[in-house]
This record gives sequence, C-alpha cells and structure tokens, in this order.
Amino acid sequence: MKKDADRCFGNTAPIRVSIARLVVRDGTGLYAKHPHEGVMKRALLVYVALVGISAAECVYFYPKLPSRMASHFGASGQADGWMDKPAFFAVMTFTVVFVCGLFAMIQYALGVLGCGARWEESETAARQALVDLATRTTARLGVLTAALVVAVFHLSIQANLQPNPVLGHAVPLFILYGVLMAVLLIQAGVEQRRLAKTLPKPAIPPGVWFPAKSFGWGWGPPCAWQGWLFMALWFAALLIDVWLFVRGHALAGLAFMLLLVAVLLTVCWLKGEKPRWRWGDEDESTPVE
Repeated sequence: MKKDADRCFGNTAPIRVSIARLVVRDGTGLYAKHPHEGVMKRALLVYVALVGISAAECVYFYPKLPSRMASHFGASGQADGWMDKPAFFAVMTFTVVFVCGLFAMIQYALGVLGCGARWEESETAARQALVDLATRTTARLGVLTAALVVAVFHLSIQANLQPNPVLGHAVPLFILYGVLMAVLLIQAGVEQRRLAKTLPKPAIPPGVWFPAKSFGWGWGPPCAWQGWLFMALWFAALLIDVWLFVRGHALAGLAFMLLLVAVLLTVCWLKGEKPRWRWGDEDESTPVE
C-alpha cells in the first residue's frame, strides 16, 4: 500500500511523519498542543485587538467623514487619489484582516512543518531552536506590520476630517517602522547565525553563487564573491527604481521593478543550487519509523 501511495502521489513520507508527530507524542497519546501555542496565542490576541480598533474607528468616524475621501497621498502628504467612503472603509477592513490573517497562517505553518521535519538526533535541539526563532520573528513582524497598517489608516481618517486632507506624521511613522524592522531582523539574523554554527554545513557544488535555503523554497545569501557583486549591482539598480517612483514615474518604476525581479530570479536559477522544498536538509530517503 505504501508503494502504491508513493507511486500515485510521490514520496508521502514527509506527510506521514508530520501527521505521526502531530497526532502521537512518545507513543502516549494525542499531541493536543501546538508547539508554539503560547507565541501564536499572544500574537493572535494582538491581531484581534488591532482588528477591533479598526472596526471601532469605522463605526465612530463613518458618519463624520465626507462621501468622497482621500485614499492616496503623495510624498509631501497632499492628497492625490480619491475614493468613495464605502469603498475606502471596505479596503481598510480587508487590508487589516488580510495582513493579520496572513501572518497568523505563516506562524501556524512554521510550527506544523517544524513538527513534521525529520532531523538527526544530534541536531534536533538546534534545528528546533531555529524553528522557534522563525516563529517568534514572524509573530513580531506580523504584529509590527499590522500595527503599521492600522496606524496609517488612522492617519488617513484624521486627514479626511480636515477640509484640505493632508497626511501628517507619516514620515516619522515609517522611519520608526523601518528602524524597528531593522533591529528585529538583525537580532534574528545574529541568533540564526549562532545556531547555524552548531549544525553541519551542507556541501555546496563548485560554481554555485547562491546556495539553496535550508528552510523553505528558494535561495539564501551568496556563497561566492560573484554572487555578492551581483547583489550589490542589483541593489544599486533598485535605488534607481525607487528614484523613479519618487519622481512620479509610477509605470516606469513598476516595469523596471518587474525587470529587476525577473533578472534576480533568472540569475539565481542559473547560478544557484536546484531549488526544492527543504526543512532542515532532511534526507528524503530516511525510512518512516
């Protein structure tokens, strides 16, 4: 039966191991608790609170706002895009719920995949710590991003209460968000590198610029000087794209951005390891216990 299932659906071992580890724990019974339940629960409470704040603002400010609202603001804070009031609040509600829901699902998926991964016994502690780090970092990024979205919509509502809508305090808000994001990612990166040093390094074939990610699908930071040079040039081109958007050339900026993404993916595909879904570089041939 196992061979028939593998022939029909491919290698089902990772799925069977995931289910086994989620359902049975040490042979004693059901595994009822998610391994990151505490982190997820705290983040979920924050998401619910942010959605509640947005809903309360909708109810309170809706009658006080004009039927035609400023929905987009330029770099100077002046309104340059408009939208009907029902559409504005519909977009506001959808965006907040979508951001909160997206990060909640990513956190849950990280925990589930971490339970289903197959690791060497000597590496289990370090790899589980990496999963914990990813889950905590995702939760903090989600809360930070959702709070930014709610704050931006709040500022937009306050601006529309004025006869001449001007978005105030947006620049300091985005600077604060950027600083907090940078601090969070730097802390996570330092911790990730510390934990990664305790794990055996996979052999990278010669001529490869970008190694495959150990967790997820895609490529990690460059492993050769050619890769670092390419990334430096790519980010320099990205600054040109930002300049196009700032100067008001939105279509040109969008087209250039799509070109940059296509070039990045092409180079990674040609000069990187063959990508596949990985979770700790587990050996797919390992038999299921």
